[in-house]
Formats: sequence, C-alpha cells, structure tokens
Amino acid sequence: MLLGILNAQAASATGSPFFVSVGNSGDLTTSSDGTSWTLQTSGFSTTTIRCVSYGDGLYVAGGGSGKVSTSPDGINWTARTSNLGASEDVFGVAYNDALYVAAGGQFNTSSGLSSSPDGITWTARTSGFGSNRVLGLGAGNGLFVAVGDSGTVTTSTDGTSWTSRTSGFGSGRVQAGAYGDSLYVVGGADGKVSTSPDGTTWTLRTTGFGSTQIQAAAYGDGLFVIGGESGRLETSPNGITWTSRTSATSNNINGLTR
Repeated sequence: MLLGILNAQAASATGSPFFVSVGNSGDLTTSSDGTSWTLQTSGFSTTTIRCVSYGDGLYVAGGGSGKVSTSPDGINWTARTSNLGASEDVFGVAYNDALYVAAGGQFNTSSGLSSSPDGITWTARTSGFGSNRVLGLGAGNGLFVAVGDSGTVTTSTDGTSWTSRTSGFGSGRVQAGAYGDSLYVVGGADGKVSTSPDGTTWTLRTTGFGSTQIQAAAYGDGLFVIGGESGRLETSPNGITWTSRTSATSNNINGLTR
C-alpha cells in the first residue's frame, strides 16, 4: 500500500532532487524522475510509514508507533525519538521557517504533536485537537496547518500555539493539507476539498472524488495534487478546478508532498 509521496524539488540545490514514496511494511522508495523507483532501507523495519516531508536539506518520515526517521539524501535513514506515544501513529510531518513538526494520535483516544529545530531532537506540544487525531500537516508562508478527525483544522505560526478554524467539513474527517501559490488546500471525507488564502477563512471546492476519501495533498511546479483511496489522484493548477489522473496504483494513497 502506497501511503506517501515526496518530491523534494527544492533539494536540487543540495544534489538530491528525489521523489520519495513510503508505505506499509516500512517500504520507502526513491526516484529522480518519478518513473523509475529504487527501494531503500528506511529504519522502520515492518512498521507502516504514513508520511514524508522535506525541508532545509533533510527528509523526515513518520509512521506507526510514534516513529520518525530522517535522511539528508533520501537514501540513508536514521531513526529518531519523536516524543509521541508508542500507541500514537505519526500521520503528518511538515517543515516551515526552520522548524519541523510531526503530529498524529490514537483513534478516539489522543492526539500528539512534536516540534524540532533540526529533525533530531523533538519536543512534545499541545495541538488543540483533544482526543481527535491529527491526520495531516501542511506549511507555507509562515503558517502551519494541522487537520484531523471531526473536521478539525488548526493553524500555528510557531508550531507551539495552535488556533482552531472552521473548515467547512462539519464532522467529516480532514486528512490532507498543502500550500502553494499563496493558497492553502485541505482535503478529506467524501472527496471534499477546502481552500484558504490565509489559513483562517476556508471555502469548499468540488472534486471528482465523489464519496472517495482524500488522504493526501501536495503542491509543486504550479500544480496541486490530491490522492486517496483506491489510488485515486487528481491535479489542479489553482486548487479550484480538479482533473482526474492515473496514479499507477489501486492501493490507497495516504500521503503526498512536493
């Protein structure tokens, strides 16, 4: 099962312009062109990897049992201590303004969120999600956006203090977030997408997902990408109009980043 995809276009300045995909059984693969993929050793053993992100020359992957692993090149990975509980999965990682954030939780029980200045040492924070899990993180323009169960969306400028927002999802799950071209995009239950220019005011948009859940979102090279159950994938140049694409997998896509 494919759970996350990263294309670190920004890494080209450091000589590592890789796509990174992550999934079940500790699977982690890399590609320089998005076509040919190479399996790497992730350090997760057989634990599911649920998300991956990139910032300041470092890839960060997160997954089951609160695990986090980092890599300077997408190939060599080192396990880190996330300070999320062993029963809390890491569902989202993001980087913004010299800070990494990892977040997740346990269903109907707890949420967890940690931040790190270097991806190595992590400090537990309060997410504002209560017993709802954080299921996705996005970042851009000085703002982190966290999304999760029960339509919960919160934002933070420092990764420490979080403010609740009205997402338009009602009680539906919000599971994906991305930022690009001065626009925040989140997606989740029933194929819903909501966009915001500032992270405060959100507008629902129409996708072709129907009742299929959106579980991943990313932005890169002038394009937003959303992915979800059964390998569904769509792209949009503006976050408003979406076009169906072929993902080459029928498994769930649970994470995307660019």
